[in-house]
Amino acid sequence: MAGVYQAFVVDMDGSQFGELSTDSKIGQPTWELNGLGALSGTIPTTDPTAGLLQFGREIQIWRDGTVIWWGPIVRLEVKLWETTWQAAGLGWYFKRRFLGKADRTNLLVDGDFESGETGWTFNNVTHSADTTHVVEGTHALKLTGLTTEGENWAKQIYTHVAASFPPPVGDFLTLNAWLWVASSGYVAPALGLRGLYAEHRNAGGELLDLQFTVLDDDTPQDQWANGTGFEVGLVNVNSGDTIEVRLYAPHGSCWWDLATLTAMESLSFGYAAPVDLADIIEGIVLYAQDRFGFTHGKSDLLIDTDCPATSILLSRTWQFVEHRNIADVLNELVNSGQLDMSFVITDTTRTLTTHCPRKGSYKSGDTLELDTNIAGFTWSWDGEAAATNVVVTGPGDGPDRPEGGASDPSVFGGVTLEIVVSAPDGVTIGELDTTAAEMLRVAARPEIVEATGYPHSTLIGDLVEGDTVPVHIVHGPLDITVDYRVVKWGLNPDTDQPTWTLNPI
Repeated sequence: MAGVYQAFVVDMDGSQFGELSTDSKIGQPTWELNGLGALSGTIPTTDPTAGLLQFGREIQIWRDGTVIWWGPIVRLEVKLWETTWQAAGLGWYFKRRFLGKADRTNLLVDGDFESGETGWTFNNVTHSADTTHVVEGTHALKLTGLTTEGENWAKQIYTHVAASFPPPVGDFLTLNAWLWVASSGYVAPALGLRGLYAEHRNAGGELLDLQFTVLDDDTPQDQWANGTGFEVGLVNVNSGDTIEVRLYAPHGSCWWDLATLTAMESLSFGYAAPVDLADIIEGIVLYAQDRFGFTHGKSDLLIDTDCPATSILLSRTWQFVEHRNIADVLNELVNSGQLDMSFVITDTTRTLTTHCPRKGSYKSGDTLELDTNIAGFTWSWDGEAAATNVVVTGPGDGPDRPEGGASDPSVFGGVTLEIVVSAPDGVTIGELDTTAAEMLRVAARPEIVEATGYPHSTLIGDLVEGDTVPVHIVHGPLDITVDYRVVKWGLNPDTDQPTWTLNPI
């Protein structure tokens, strides 16, 4: 008989740690359009296979010898008699990963002077790695300038390698350092009132930019002079360009600590010319696993990609300093309404797949009809989500702020219902009207149909998330004969009954 379910605890590559015993209870696995899907279950705590359940492992659900659901264990609760577990779809990993890494890379050698004075050269100063005043660690660089208005400095030259991937026209670099000036022995500033200093030259040696912070008689003394360090910025730094960093000393003594030169790293697509939306999604998924030119401490999830070209061309850049959530970034691209995403699985592979313009097909021959292939249903209408007019506001404020709008005053018998929302992140000004129209399409018919099929239905695995299907329900006041789209579905392992959640198209 069809409908035999098994739950295996597996590794990311599908290797099996073991099967949960038949004394365990498998909850309803669900699949959600552009969403995670979910699964839960229970097992007697004393069951010998309960020990297979560990965080860091995953669950595969098999039906009649074929894997149908796969995702990581995200929660365990062990009680005296019963252990409860929850798992989420494979996209859950992206909710726990962010663009960037825990700390930005210091491009200077020994900027904290914990290795003495490695990488630094000196002019017209006495110098030492000193322990008298430090911001962090055990050492700072003590400099004593020998002349007034002199070239009194420690220096290091850095040659740039583009930090963004793919590389844009140029990177933005930030030079930061902390300064303590001693009042005892202070005579006068160095040359040109210079403190923290940076020269930007191209590969041919041409001076492109010069930035410095002031060190003068008004600089606070006998304390770290700035609560966040002194800072200068350098723009459009290309591969092969050099940055000459100098830490100046007055005629007198000072301490420099935590000198850092960092790039505003980014994940950038289409900087020179727009690229295909599918390539952007593929790049983000690969980046999330350290497979895209960066080493940001992100372990490989063994998630491959299948992202066919869409002919939708975009330019997108995400700065790592903002640490955007990767799932949010992917959802922004999907929520543009131009494509869908799903995971295609076998027992040993998982592939994030894009579908343009949408996932699924029209199932004209699979009409969902009460008492034919629907055993039960729930129809609901949410007036809190209803609208006839939708306004989507763009960035900024005031009368010049861009807006998009869509209206259909006929849908509720002439009653006006309005929604005003800010544009989601990533929506351009040119997309505001399209975004408003998509929101109105949903708000004009805030309906949900939840239909439960009969046991062992032939539609199991055939009618899935993304598919569109005719629905025919005549019961009491309801007379539904219209097409709906499957946005979610699930299976009851106890009865082998499918349940489809459908929205109007």
